[in-house]
Amino acid sequence: MKEKHIKWDKIFYGDDWVNNVVETIRTKDILQSVYLKRYLLRAMMAGFIIGIITVFVLSVKATHEPDLPPGIVNMASAITFSFALVLILFTNSELLTSNFMYFTVGLYYKVIKPTRVLKIFLLCFAGNILGAAILFSFMRFFKCNDARYVKSVISSYRA
Repeated sequence: MKEKHIKWDKIFYGDDWVNNVVETIRTKDILQSVYLKRYLLRAMMAGFIIGIITVFVLSVKATHEPDLPPGIVNMASAITFSFALVLILFTNSELLTSNFMYFTVGLYYKVIKPTRVLKIFLLCFAGNILGAAILFSFMRFFKCNDARYVKSVISSYRA
């Protein structure tokens, strides 16, 4: 800490960060307008991943709830859920909540029109819901959940 002067561009992200966000917005806009099916598949993959990790989180809660204090179980569940976000990042999937951040910045800087943003939000939301619905349909069809598991998950959810 020999320096007395703060490099403000290292503390406040500034133009470099905004330029990266704007570039991401343009990429997402092109992706959904030219490669609609690909964009929808990326959104479905994010919904599928969130669904898988949600089942895993509920399983962790149901397994450890009788033995550990509720605060520890909730902390472990939150840490477990963060793996979903990492997987979504690594697989380049489209999660609606990340689009909220990007396109809010895009609307503020007038990079994209509100109608385009609404179309992207609806498409991403539909893909996320569809991906989760496919996962839960598979689970129901292949009977991945027996009565004991469902009962323990419901009881841990109420806690």
